[in-house]
Amino acid sequence: MQFPFWKMVRQFGGRSIYVRLTLGALVVMAVSTGVRLLFVITVLSHDVSEMGRTNQLSTATYIAKDVGAGLETRREFLRLAARHFPIGVQDSPEQSKRWLEGNVSYRLLFPAGLALYAAAGQTIAATSGQLPDAIGQTWLQRVIDSPGPIVAQFYRSGAEATPSLLMAMAIRDEAGRAVAVIGGATALLEQNFLKPVYEQTIGETGGVLVIDPVANQIIVSSNHPQILAPAAAPGINALHDKARAGWRGIDETTAASGRRVLSAIVSIPGSDWFLVAHQPLDQAYRPAERVKKNMLIIAAFYVVIAAGVIYVTLGYLFGPLIEAAQHLHAMARKEESVDFLPVRRHDEIGEIVTGFNSLLATLRDKEEQLRENEAAMKHMAYHDALTGLPNVALFRDRLTQSLGYAQRSNGSLALLYLDLDGFKPINDRHGHSAGDAVLREVARRVSALLRRNDTFARIGGDEFAVILADPEDAENQAEIVADKCRTAIRRPIDIGGMEISVGVSIGIAHFPGDGTTEADLLDRADSAMYRAKRAARSLEGPASP
Repeated sequence: MQFPFWKMVRQFGGRSIYVRLTLGALVVMAVSTGVRLLFVITVLSHDVSEMGRTNQLSTATYIAKDVGAGLETRREFLRLAARHFPIGVQDSPEQSKRWLEGNVSYRLLFPAGLALYAAAGQTIAATSGQLPDAIGQTWLQRVIDSPGPIVAQFYRSGAEATPSLLMAMAIRDEAGRAVAVIGGATALLEQNFLKPVYEQTIGETGGVLVIDPVANQIIVSSNHPQILAPAAAPGINALHDKARAGWRGIDETTAASGRRVLSAIVSIPGSDWFLVAHQPLDQAYRPAERVKKNMLIIAAFYVVIAAGVIYVTLGYLFGPLIEAAQHLHAMARKEESVDFLPVRRHDEIGEIVTGFNSLLATLRDKEEQLRENEAAMKHMAYHDALTGLPNVALFRDRLTQSLGYAQRSNGSLALLYLDLDGFKPINDRHGHSAGDAVLREVARRVSALLRRNDTFARIGGDEFAVILADPEDAENQAEIVADKCRTAIRRPIDIGGMEISVGVSIGIAHFPGDGTTEADLLDRADSAMYRAKRAARSLEGPASP
């Protein structure tokens, strides 16, 4: 048994709706799957990458706090020792040594020994030979200037040149003068100090290093040859340059080796040092790459399964739909009249056909409404919304037509320009609603005086115009109409039980006597109207005080 898909391919080729929809569904599914996959991969990769970055930063922070705690414990020992040192003992090397050896707890914190140095830096007494003979002048001055214990200097001790650290604090008399300096030494790689940093790895080949930015020196590093080695010069590693300026966080950078790495930089509490936890980018983001690979495999499997489901399902569903599509194509080609489709099955396809029939009925109703709305909109475009009279656009069109007819037939034409007198005070005293009512009543009264083929339009505000098309006696007819308009408009207008009166000034222009163009006639009528308005004002005389 062959599926309809292949039958449609042989019969219609690419013209088959079934073939197109099947292929289209596969394309849409593939595209949508790709978009979703891209989104999911992006989000998951970002989340996994951020998780790795966060873990790396957390690891760096934990190690830094551990190193800071080791430094603080040693500083606290030196504070107590300096506070309880008996002033005057520094003058006797033997008493000084006995006092130093009496503080047995130093052996845990400073296994390389304790030493007492004179204020000039030379050794007064020491518990072992692993201590430096003197403190360098620069370091010594820093110790004396500091109110608390500091790292006095780094050095290498013994035949094996063990990298060590000397912490020191000034011992002061009652006047606050530095009378001696107590120092404690420890190898950097002691288990309770920096050995965890030395042994720490990040990822597969990444590591940790502690940098003193003041001396620009690597104190300790899981890259063993870098212990007490110079740090990269400024300009070599942009992230380390930012760290020297105070930046802390995690970011990508290029190491001195030229390899791209992800570095987390945190401050070590209680010191100027900062700790760098780094690993190559390909290792840092490898979990994210694994997520991408797994998602692609899942998506490919999903596409294959979904394609099979689409293939089988559309083969079953498409019978009634193909029939409906054939009817629709016949209607589009006008081979059949646009009519309701037969409903063959009461399932989703039947719902589509029923929906089409409902849509067709709705569209027929909408088409009728559109015709009605089109007529209404056409009326609104050429008529004044307040009075219902033709607006200025329709007036000009009628004037053009009337003037053209008069020119072709050697006829005449009269144009009346009306402007209400005393209209503004009505708006000011009684409000715009009263003014609107007056305009509507004026429009009604004047319209009742005119012939069907005359045009009465509202030009704007309280201005109106009348076109008397082809009057037999243009001048007399225009004056008669103007007098009727004056009489009709001057009658009191009842607005909500209140009588309001307005006047009107009318200017008249005739074709062809006053002009042969629209502009000429409008200009003459407008000028005549203003002359009439000035004449009416002069007759009224000056206003009463």
